[in-house]
Amino acid sequence: MKKLLLAALTLCLVLSLVQVTFAEDRLKSNGEFRIRAYNVDNADYTSDLKDHQTYYDMRLRVGLVWAAAPGITANLRTDIQDDAKWGLDTGAFGRPSEAKQLNTDRAYLRIEKDMFILQGGQIAQYFGNGGYFSAYGPQDPGFALRLKLPVMVDLNYFKLSEDGSVVDDAGTEEGGSNATQDLDLYAVQAQYKADAFQIGGYYATMVDGTDLERTPNLFGVWGNTMLGPVKLMGSLDLYGGNYGKDAAGDTIDAVGTNLWLRGSMAVTDTVTFGADVYYGMARDKDENQHQMSVYGYGVIGTRFGGMEPMEEAAQWAKDSYDYLGTSDQPFDLYNGCGDVGADIYGSFKATESIDVVAQLGYYTPQDSDLAVVDEDGDKLNSITLFSVGASYTFAPHCRVIGIGFYRSADIENVSTDATTGLIGEVSIGW
Repeated sequence: MKKLLLAALTLCLVLSLVQVTFAEDRLKSNGEFRIRAYNVDNADYTSDLKDHQTYYDMRLRVGLVWAAAPGITANLRTDIQDDAKWGLDTGAFGRPSEAKQLNTDRAYLRIEKDMFILQGGQIAQYFGNGGYFSAYGPQDPGFALRLKLPVMVDLNYFKLSEDGSVVDDAGTEEGGSNATQDLDLYAVQAQYKADAFQIGGYYATMVDGTDLERTPNLFGVWGNTMLGPVKLMGSLDLYGGNYGKDAAGDTIDAVGTNLWLRGSMAVTDTVTFGADVYYGMARDKDENQHQMSVYGYGVIGTRFGGMEPMEEAAQWAKDSYDYLGTSDQPFDLYNGCGDVGADIYGSFKATESIDVVAQLGYYTPQDSDLAVVDEDGDKLNSITLFSVGASYTFAPHCRVIGIGFYRSADIENVSTDATTGLIGEVSIGW
């Protein structure tokens, strides 16, 4: 009851602050409320069961920006019932579960001057995006400094974990004798933008205070340019260093090479076609390695911002990659089979308010021997994905989306039926 009352009081406070926006120019609000409906047939492709899913979820995001002075702001964003499933994450009277109540994922200051931008607090930072993707995206407390030079430079520091205590020395914690070190993430990026192209490069490393030999790192380059009417984008990421030692005391090498390339072309003012190519190196099964694949599933969806339902339908591909720095183990990985794939897509702007998008993709493990999907040792050979959807903007920042998708999985020695589904969304933003 106390938690429900606290959530209600917090929401009332947020909404009351939003009302002040109309009378106070220094306070601005932004946000989104969305409801989604899912109807998916045969969601579990690794068995013969006809797993049918029907459910709803919703999310309310509210952001506030307080301008303390020109170029100086305090920023807040909270998620209320983030993707909470009706009847599962919410019970009687809409009460949220422990995991789906209220989350403040942004709370930071921002100081912007002619020569630099400094942010500090609970922020998000994305590197190596090449115009679209990001190799890592920590959403942790820290500092981000951008120097506005001819070659723009970003310097980042994030505190990923204090390991339960701010005491860093072994044996000094009250009532305990364990080391209480922590995890830190350091990164630097440089980028240059000209009229015809944009290029960038970055380096990031994690430091584990408990295991100083565990210092995995990530190096990457990215860029985009125009080749006649074709827009080209790409990223190359190299994962290195070591991941500490295993239970036997042997060093675990951190390895990984990941490549993403995209070409797109606007055929007319209303029609655009494009294609993506993905490569993620598998680990060496005969070596003691921790392998990373950044772009394990790319963007498998209909390319409506914030609406990528094929993540629901491509768990194998999704599980073969990891963002760098999204948790206490920022270079973690579900499996090491790697991935090779490609997709083609097309978008059509039917009217000023209606957009239609379709996409077809084919993905295989880079090392099929590692792509084991069940306890019998059966291996996943490939996944084929197709989706088509339409978005209707019925008012400024308000839209309805409908999507249909088809997924076929080829699994060794397993008879599978295709996964099909319909997903709908209504959302309003401000």
